[in-house]
Amino acid sequence: MNGSGRFGSSVALLASFGLAISFCGCSGGGSNAAPAPRVVPTTQSATPTQSATPTASPVRTASPTQTATPLPTASPAPATLTQTVMLGLSQTVTFGQIASGISGTVAFPATSSGEGSASVSLQSTLPAGVPVPQSVGRGSASRAERSRENIGASVTPLAYIVVDTSSPLTFQATPGLTFTFPASALRGYAYLAFFDPNNAGLGWNAIAGPAPVGATTVTLPSAPDATPALELSPGTAYIFAIVENGSVLPTPTPAPFTIIEYYVPGPSSYIEPITAGPDGNVWFFQQDGVAGESVDKITPSGIITKYALKVPPYRDPQGITAGPDGNIWFTETAHSSIAKVTPGGVVTEYALPIRGSAPWAITGGPDGNVWFTQPDLAVDGGFPNGGYGGIGKITSSGVITNYAPAIPPGTPPNTFDPSPIGIATGADGSIWFGDNGSNAIGKITPSGVQSTYPVPSAYSAIDGLTAGPDGNIWFVEQGVSQVAKITPSGTITEFPVPGAGGLTDIATGPDGNLWVTDLPYSQIFRITPAGTIIGTYPTPTRPSAPYGITAGPDGNIWFAESGVSQIGKILLH
Repeated sequence: MNGSGRFGSSVALLASFGLAISFCGCSGGGSNAAPAPRVVPTTQSATPTQSATPTASPVRTASPTQTATPLPTASPAPATLTQTVMLGLSQTVTFGQIASGISGTVAFPATSSGEGSASVSLQSTLPAGVPVPQSVGRGSASRAERSRENIGASVTPLAYIVVDTSSPLTFQATPGLTFTFPASALRGYAYLAFFDPNNAGLGWNAIAGPAPVGATTVTLPSAPDATPALELSPGTAYIFAIVENGSVLPTPTPAPFTIIEYYVPGPSSYIEPITAGPDGNVWFFQQDGVAGESVDKITPSGIITKYALKVPPYRDPQGITAGPDGNIWFTETAHSSIAKVTPGGVVTEYALPIRGSAPWAITGGPDGNVWFTQPDLAVDGGFPNGGYGGIGKITSSGVITNYAPAIPPGTPPNTFDPSPIGIATGADGSIWFGDNGSNAIGKITPSGVQSTYPVPSAYSAIDGLTAGPDGNIWFVEQGVSQVAKITPSGTITEFPVPGAGGLTDIATGPDGNLWVTDLPYSQIFRITPAGTIIGTYPTPTRPSAPYGITAGPDGNIWFAESGVSQIGKILLH
């Protein structure tokens, strides 16, 4: 969690030209770089073991709720109206008009921790030393690693709310706002932003918006949820500026994203593969050196159910996918087997016919079967004596067929050492895979016809693959810090990812972009189908070693934090 001075994690702006303000406990949305509060579900001992529903810190509610008395409207209105309130209570503060004709009401939600008074004022001018907002950050006020959005050359700040606390406060919900203003005041798009003078170098950060202007009232509804809390440090003045952009809405608008983390119980658990299930949950595999291994599922709200596997042997799973039959399939790399688990937790394992093979990545095929890679781990730096170097498919009843990768044209004799690694099903109905043994991308049809396409960069170390939103196959080149795409006809285009330390996996998001994990630097990249990086999101817990990533059934991005026994979720909405 961040230190002092962080407004929620939903940073976006709202507002209008002359306005009335009503702060009602509204969730702010997400932040692309803001550390989010960890949601730590606990587990009950049962078979299967199921975690308890995560609970928020108890909310203190005063009885009765105190409401500040509205100040009478002066004639003419004063430039500043100030009230001292107790922010540890769920209450409403109402302001009279200031000179520009803006009036408002601020409704603070109950705090989850801390109580204290605060001076709250509505002003028509900025305090000395605070710059006029010209751009807004799409991230937390306590992080510099966030994208910024220029909100236009002609920005008109309309009013300022200054909140100066006497003691630390943490709210479980960020405020919602309603602005009332003169009919002629607004045009274009309006924003609400905030500024922390104690962290002036971080600039203005968005809370809500942009909101189109077209009436005399703009409202942000109150909708508390699990997004990061509003943290106010003692003696810190938070200035909330209502600003207006007289031009068109900036395009594209970087979305603010919140990241939530869920702790996976287990004294020494290790999590890598993750996938969206057909049951509306997210599934992953947990390796625990003390409690044993399990295949787990997590609901969109963070409830974890664990299905223990028989021990021994040690399985070391590296791939997991939703199968065409409605079950979850995964590889047992160290056990030379493929397994499936029903949504209810019944696990069936199938031994591979070639002992010593090490199944790795896995995908549901277009033919109703499940396909998987079997790398030569002596080539890929894994088990020195493990690996077969082929592609396999398994039917829903467990019948397995193996295919040796085709030798690329022009390969010198006795130099072909195939080592298929990542795998994905393409929009063209073929199965695509990365072959690190020949530094190539391979394609195999459901009937077994193969094609091979060399990767332009040498020693690319291909890892995760995914079917992209553009009809191409996308993959990561871990060895050269690049992502790449290959068309159905085999044309490969590579895109460097500056600032990456070791890309591991890639997934197509519901927003039409590619999401990529960077394990050593504990961050996630968002990349457009044109290859442009439009967001870099450090994980709240660092180092967390994010590995597998998937688009969840709930429309968010989920990823496995292999180094800290956590599952992360990026809220896209």
